[in-house]
Amino acid sequence: MNKNLKQQIIDTKNELECIQKIVDENRTNILTMFLIKYGIIKTTSTIEKVYKNILFNNITSTKNIYTNNFLYKKIIKNPSNPNMDNIYKDLNICDDTLVKKFKIYFKNKTHHIEHLNTLVKHRNSIAHGEDISSGITIKEVFEYYKSAVIIVLYIDLIFKKTCRKYIKIY
Repeated sequence: MNKNLKQQIIDTKNELECIQKIVDENRTNILTMFLIKYGIIKTTSTIEKVYKNILFNNITSTKNIYTNNFLYKKIIKNPSNPNMDNIYKDLNICDDTLVKKFKIYFKNKTHHIEHLNTLVKHRNSIAHGEDISSGITIKEVFEYYKSAVIIVLYIDLIFKKTCRKYIKIY
């Protein structure tokens, strides 16, 4: 993973820490729910950007500008939620063994997958104007974000191992 992507993860973590401090100090303030909603949107946006860039950076090794432009528009510019169904679809398109590796690794860690999907579900609820005021705390947003980061870090690792395997063949 490149420095820019790592920095995006760290910056979002730092923002969440600030939000958590404000929310903890002002539990009864009406603005806390807006901060929690912002935290949800910020975390899912970061995960989406980081995931899409990991995917794009690992499959665009070609010198063909048309292929790279096509993939950029299909991956980076294509709006899609970073939920596990979409991630599985993307990984499967690259190589169906990637999904198998992912599922094996997370077999006993399904809470990470549940956390990511819950975060995305809340993001969608916000986007559609639904009330989430009793559905999630900033502490949960932080925990769910940590799980989502673990998922994208593992995806990055899968690509690095897979790329090394193919490099050895040549």
